[in-house]
Amino acid sequence: PLDLFGGHAPRLRKVLMNRIIFPLQSPILANLEKLHLANIDYSDTSSSQLIQVLHACPNLEELELAHISIRRSSLASIVPQLFQNLHTIKLHL
Repeated sequence: PLDLFGGHAPRLRKVLMNRIIFPLQSPILANLEKLHLANIDYSDTSSSQLIQVLHACPNLEELELAHISIRRSSLASIVPQLFQNLHTIKLHL
């Protein structure tokens, strides 16, 4: 798996990945303001793992998911109050 920055990038605020298989459990995804994932096959990953990433980003302003394959699970655990700064969501299925 891709291990960018040795898993340590405390000032990173924006991640855009297109056709790059990147582990959702990577610590560099915490505290992001912008997260864009496109054309990635996460079919061996549950949507609850994606939700954990979102919970680790309380300052998230932009979220874009485009053509992502992911195993479905309950999305009920998303709490809107956690995303007070979120102003843009783009979903392309």
